[in-house]
Order: sequence, then structure tokens, then C-alpha cells
Amino acid sequence: MGISNFSWTSFLLTFLGLCVVNGQPLVPALFIFGDSVFYVGNNNYIYTIVKANFPPYGRDEVTHKPTGRFCNGKLASDFTAENLGFISYPWPYLSKKARGNHP
Repeated sequence: MGISNFSWTSFLLTFLGLCVVNGQPLVPALFIFGDSVFYVGNNNYIYTIVKANFPPYGRDEVTHKPTGRFCNGKLASDFTAENLGFISYPWPYLSKKARGNHP
């Protein structure tokens, strides 16, 4: 029974892996509902004395510059989005560059 379950699980994981690698995204967005594990905040566009626009924040980003997010770099949700084929991130909600749509 254990070998049968192992074979079925291996087949299913291989099939799903091939679908993710070779398939096109079915939806234009990724919705993640969670807590601070998935969203660390960004208060660049709010009047406050607490900011994250200085080191060490952002040191693990590609540019090694602070982004205003209260983390060192990418989160698990960022890596998930990249692995699913998403290549850009939406602007923060209060940003002047945010237009309500995201390519």
C-alpha cells in the first residue's frame, strides 16, 4: 500500500510541477491573505515618524537599497509570485504612481 501511495504522490507532484513550469498563468494576479508573514507594511506615503527608508531594511534586495518595507528583502510571497511567473510588483496603494490597474 505504501508503494502505491508513493507512486501516486510522485506522479501527481511531477504532473503539477510540469504544469507550473510549462503553463501560462491562468489569472493576472496573485491574491494572498495573511498576516505579517506575507505583508510587512509600507508607510512611505503616510505622515509618520516611523519609517523603513534606511539600512538595514532592504539589504537583501537586488539593489541593496531600502524600499520602505519593514523587512530585509523579499518575502515568501515574493518568491512564490516569481516562481509562478509574475515579473513585477504593484505599486503601494497610496503611491502617486498607483493607477488602480497593474499590467
